[in-house]
Amino acid sequence: MERSNSTVDKNSSTQQIGLEEFTPLRGIAIKDLKVFIFMKPSKKELDPYIKRVIEFLQRFSISCYVTEAVMQLLKDSMVEAEEPDDDQSSTHSDTIKIDIDSIDIFSEENQNSINRIITLGGDGTVVQAIKLFVKDKCPKMITFGQESIGYLCCFEGSEYEEVLYHSLIKIAEDRDDYEKFTEFEEDIKYGIPYVEKKDRVVLKVLFDDLDPDVMSTITPGKTKKPKFGSLYALNQIIVDRGSFNYLTNLECYINGNPLTVIQGDGVILSSSTGSTAYNMSAGGSIVYNYVNCVLLTPICPHSLSFRPLILPDDCVITLKASENSRAEYYSVSIDGDHSFSLKKGEKIDIQGSLCSLPFVTFNPVDPMQEWCSRLNSSLHWNSRPVQKNFTKKN
Repeated sequence: MERSNSTVDKNSSTQQIGLEEFTPLRGIAIKDLKVFIFMKPSKKELDPYIKRVIEFLQRFSISCYVTEAVMQLLKDSMVEAEEPDDDQSSTHSDTIKIDIDSIDIFSEENQNSINRIITLGGDGTVVQAIKLFVKDKCPKMITFGQESIGYLCCFEGSEYEEVLYHSLIKIAEDRDDYEKFTEFEEDIKYGIPYVEKKDRVVLKVLFDDLDPDVMSTITPGKTKKPKFGSLYALNQIIVDRGSFNYLTNLECYINGNPLTVIQGDGVILSSSTGSTAYNMSAGGSIVYNYVNCVLLTPICPHSLSFRPLILPDDCVITLKASENSRAEYYSVSIDGDHSFSLKKGEKIDIQGSLCSLPFVTFNPVDPMQEWCSRLNSSLHWNSRPVQKNFTKKN
């Protein structure tokens, strides 16, 4: 990711740049650091940097937490590394030694003790990690991207040693015990670590009278109906026709006022953060990250006059499966992680909710400058050769 050359006054405790507030990152004693290392649970193989990150943290006796799926992948990789290889070839990842017995499994019981999150992947990985903490206070996040399109990844994976040293070790309260680790001390690329608080609108799903048996399909193995407002989407909520071939027949209300009947393949309700995801592909507007709004974008509407809408984030959007629907139910997907059915007569209410997300960075920049830069460098927005001027023939 591109890092700006702009600097801040080192004598100031807080910097206001554009719409964003940057506060110097407070150090935590090494013995008290509890770091959750997250990669997408759907991946069938380890991120190329995850073992290196764990090995680096374990050098300083920092407590590491991973999901159960990642733990299994780590164990499998260790077994594979111990098996003899006929061609005597091995990768650098195979030679990394980690103490797997000292790694803890992340769970609801130890969730509140986590004080740092490290993500390895793209924006989707960051979104999934945030959703684990969105109902409570989200820990400081150190996000590493893997050359994927994104606005939420602050560093490249290859920077892990320098970034982790300067953001965890160098500012630790008990750092005197670790003076010997000075290999990154003179790295001038990294200055004072700051916490960048990014306010984002998340979509809160409010359930009314959904069938508990249907709701049990949200999370495999759980039969308990989710509590009021217990599911959140950072990108989008999609209601579509699912496996049925009929048009959707979704009644849409804004603060209880009838808006329209959505007939087509479905509808996307997106946050400003998710405006560059499915919403953009469906023809919706790209919205600046710090605009507090909810985007309503139809999917293949059966009317040319059905244009996307941008609504205030505090309004309540109600989607109800009409009793006159030809389909027995519609499919509801929340950020692609959870899906369930919306039967005839059932409804869901969706409302924006402001969530402050703390990201670790080193060089605060104007968020508008960063947004414009990534709009062009990552999305190649309106990228085309500039038309040339007329030239006189010789």
